[in-house]
Amino acid sequence: MMRRLILACSLPLIPLLGAANGPQRAPDVVPVAIEIVAMPAEMDVIRQDPAIRDWPVTCHGMSGEEQVLRFALPAGTDRAALSRIFGDTQHPHGAARRYWFAGDRIPARCNVALLNLVLKPKRGQGGTQVDPQLLTAGPRETIAPMADIARKCGFANAAARSFRDGDVAPHPADWRADWATLDAGEKIAPRTGPVGCFRRLSANGARVAPAIPPGIPPTIATTAAWSFDQEPSMCILQRGYGEGSDRINLALREHVGLRRLDVVLGRPKISGEPDNWSGGGKIVLLPSGQTFGGEAVGIDIGGGRQAIRVAADSALLDLLETSNALVVDTGRGPMASLAIDHIAVPRDTLRACQDDVMRGWGIDPQRFRRLTLPGEPDPDNIARYFTAGAYPLDARMSRKTGRVTALIEIAADGHVAKCNVIETSHSASLDKATCDIARTRFHLSTWADAAGRAVTSWRMFAVRWVSP
Repeated sequence: MMRRLILACSLPLIPLLGAANGPQRAPDVVPVAIEIVAMPAEMDVIRQDPAIRDWPVTCHGMSGEEQVLRFALPAGTDRAALSRIFGDTQHPHGAARRYWFAGDRIPARCNVALLNLVLKPKRGQGGTQVDPQLLTAGPRETIAPMADIARKCGFANAAARSFRDGDVAPHPADWRADWATLDAGEKIAPRTGPVGCFRRLSANGARVAPAIPPGIPPTIATTAAWSFDQEPSMCILQRGYGEGSDRINLALREHVGLRRLDVVLGRPKISGEPDNWSGGGKIVLLPSGQTFGGEAVGIDIGGGRQAIRVAADSALLDLLETSNALVVDTGRGPMASLAIDHIAVPRDTLRACQDDVMRGWGIDPQRFRRLTLPGEPDPDNIARYFTAGAYPLDARMSRKTGRVTALIEIAADGHVAKCNVIETSHSASLDKATCDIARTRFHLSTWADAAGRAVTSWRMFAVRWVSP
């Protein structure tokens, strides 16, 4: 059967919003920053692309229901490289974007006014209008998986259904009554962002997914149920694989407010492995091949066993429901491929735990998420405030070290009004120094309400104190 798809609407193409200010520039002039406007599902793909993964994000905002990210372009980036990255308008990178050049007046905020675009559904023979809720149509086995893409792009009620009287394709000669149709569950014309997101992700989903790395071992299945635990600043899902001395324990530990997820394995220690080590690691989801890279740490926990922790982004959690296995690759010893199933309810429990933790801190979870984008690269470069000279003298003399996680409340003028230690370093002087520096030295980016007025917001940050 032919795998043909028909998109039942046309969307005005916006490959480039152009230079933000100033005159036309020669084609070889190199920009210093780029803003991308896209739906969250597309941003997840864009931010994982190796080509731009290390570009620092200097601003984040909103354009209606779409996100806006401003990236600073690394030194040495040329226009040819940008053309290679952004040249395909059907790729998620083809979302609306604009460049900033040296000498431009770049605003502090990057909220973008909604573009006045109108979707004009095509017409079939005899002038019959296409169903205003119809996203696409094609062979049933092709359409069914695309409902999930539509929902991730913002059409919460999207679902595949059978052809019915009144459905009209843009090209009636190609229409087949045994095809399935994808219904958005609402009129699509007012929602240009979700339509563009759906078009790009569905057209190129196979191409944007990273390749599955070679050498993946057979997946280990389990009948064990997911269990749940909670610590002061994180919520944890756990599951066991196997029995006895060969048992592997998997824990997913999400740090509340930081969009950081630790994937932790408890497993038998490999012969010849150091007791403690650190390096680069990655998590791979199957069958998509989606990869999350981060620091990997191994810790000897006694009894011939070792705990392996790989840091990843919390976006991984949202992809587990459509994955059947999670692969942990530390670059040391064999990879572990563990079956992932029945994850939807445990994942929702994990998120409900996060809400409870934030309420315990005196924060409205919904407002917190609306005013912050946890996990974004730090546009204020908080690390610059923590110099060697800031190390408390008593902690330096006693060689105290540790990691402090703090929650700060940022006033409308950018200063820190409150600071609470959420995860202690177990050193009173390091905990105190962290909040003292935040309250007296930080001056941070602020968030605006719908009217553009700066408002109180919150941020989590973590500092690892290492004795100089």
